[in-house]
Amino acid sequence: MYKSLYKLKSKPFELHPDPAFLWLGGKYKEAFSVLRDGMVDNMGFVLLTGAAGMGKTTLINGLTRVLKNNVVWAVVSDPGLERIDLYNKIGSAFGIEKKFISKVQFLIQFSHFLHKAHDAEKKVVLFVDDCHLLNQSMLEELNLLVNIERDDARLIDIFFVGQPGFNEMLDQQKNKDVRQRLGLKARLVSLGKNETVYYIKHRLKISGTVEKIFSARAFQVIHHYSQGVPRSINMICEQSLRVGFQRDDKTIDYKLILECVQNVKLPPVPEMEELKPSAVEIKPVEPVGDKPVSRNVGRQPHAAGLSVGKRRVWFFGISFFLVCTGLWLYFSSQKEEIPIVAESSVFVAPHEHNSVVFDVPEAVSSIPVAVLERVEPEASEIGTGPLLEEVPIVAQDVVTVVEPEPEVPPPPPAPAPALVLPPLQPRTVILGLLPGEARLTVDAENALVEFVEVLLQYPNARVVVKGFVSSNNDTSENMQLSEERAASVQQLLIERGVGEDQIEVRGMGIKDPVATNDTPTGRLKNRRVEVEVIDDGV
Repeated sequence: MYKSLYKLKSKPFELHPDPAFLWLGGKYKEAFSVLRDGMVDNMGFVLLTGAAGMGKTTLINGLTRVLKNNVVWAVVSDPGLERIDLYNKIGSAFGIEKKFISKVQFLIQFSHFLHKAHDAEKKVVLFVDDCHLLNQSMLEELNLLVNIERDDARLIDIFFVGQPGFNEMLDQQKNKDVRQRLGLKARLVSLGKNETVYYIKHRLKISGTVEKIFSARAFQVIHHYSQGVPRSINMICEQSLRVGFQRDDKTIDYKLILECVQNVKLPPVPEMEELKPSAVEIKPVEPVGDKPVSRNVGRQPHAAGLSVGKRRVWFFGISFFLVCTGLWLYFSSQKEEIPIVAESSVFVAPHEHNSVVFDVPEAVSSIPVAVLERVEPEASEIGTGPLLEEVPIVAQDVVTVVEPEPEVPPPPPAPAPALVLPPLQPRTVILGLLPGEARLTVDAENALVEFVEVLLQYPNARVVVKGFVSSNNDTSENMQLSEERAASVQQLLIERGVGEDQIEVRGMGIKDPVATNDTPTGRLKNRRVEVEVIDDGV
């Protein structure tokens, strides 16, 4: 739509991770080198982290694009799967055409695959994208794969790619073995102001134009509101090209960028200060070779260190200060001085009636006495009368005594009506689980606590606890996992006071899915435990 106006051959700011637009400037070149060296040196574990939208996947795609035939690689981009499903996805990514139904079966087949690749003098590399979604058990399973060795040579390297939160898991004591195997680490950080300019111009050049589409001030606004995050930069630039095309603006200025920012969903940032025009427009310098070249642009500083205007400001400021000081000293000498006797941190000020002693620090011993006297209230404000007004007492000549009537015992209380409980609600509670584990999520734990508070009011109630897995493979391992999940919730109910005879446990396996298992959202819904009330005992 806008390509003809801006002389583009392709859309430069699409959000999908296209390796053709890979920009190797700043930290990206360093990270690319870390990944390459980790592969060449057979480091075992390599870690690449960066916030969402920093271009980690684009960097991985760019690396795999230049790999030679002696490297066998695969990318797993959804590590939050159940254990057996993750095994099948890894096998499928490496071209192993077999459906695994158990962990032992996978390890035997995958070990055979690794040894065969080693005999053919090929490296095997597994990229785990979004590694921050891994849970503890899945991290331990991947650690087992690196243990597959022969002749003191590793048969597989695993590259973790994800957000910085993954480091918190690695820092745990139980992951000490993984940390020791972690050979190299790299982290992508936000782009600086000049890097943002280089990044935008690089993508425009790849799309087939070297035209000056964005003004210098537009670059400033883009960097401010994107905070140097490549994905946000792409979103702002794409929106601005669309709006610029609608208005037939061949050059996009900062005002148009400010309008587009309002229509793009970005993380909140402080409002940008008003842009001030500069005498000399500073043009960004394109990098030459591997490193950008910086130049001094603009007027040279004054030989004396200060410009003429600044020297005038200093002169008038000092003169004004000296005049004010002289006037203050003159008028102060005309006033009657009140003597103050200061000793250490205590000073005595003369008073009309007596001397008042103030315990104050030495730092405030120079406070004028007139100010201190105003702190004390005048005698007229305090008053000298009695604290309470006297009330005359009037004596009565005749006192009448009334005999109290005999007390009548109150009637016995009526028996309380029998308590009738309403039907127990809710009848079913759905509890989410962590991937590959029997532990509840934080929201699920809170929901279970609220349900138990109600359930304890029904001592004769009976519930059934059902465990489910998010998988399409009806294996004994998945059935066992579903039973473990249900049993873990049963134990939580017992610990909170529910009778063991009130609870029935069932492992449902892959039965009764509530969504598709082909998407992360669907698997999240199917990975659950249900507590269903079968009799409230009312």
